[in-house]
Amino acid sequence: MDRDSVAALFEEAVDRAAAGEHGAVVSWTSGEDRWVQVTWDAVNLAYPHGRSPEEVLAGIALPEYVTLRGWEAGSYVTFDHGAHDTTVLADFVVACTERLWRPAA
Repeated sequence: MDRDSVAALFEEAVDRAAAGEHGAVVSWTSGEDRWVQVTWDAVNLAYPHGRSPEEVLAGIALPEYVTLRGWEAGSYVTFDHGAHDTTVLADFVVACTERLWRPAA
């Protein structure tokens, strides 16, 4: 999953919301354990960890308009976002997925 693909997810979600589809969810999947869901104001990622996102994602800076909404161990992590800059959001999501989904050493 690269920056341009993720940015396109955000752009589609925002465009659909602007067209009146406020509940639209734009998704990307790569099997049951790797997926991303984007709405006009949130991003949800597959979360295969038991520890908190603050621990697992330590060192990855949250963009100023992104906040952790919630998570469930071994299931998902959700962030609210302001949809201000899709490139910054995409960089954040790519950094998170690289950390979350990397093979165990």
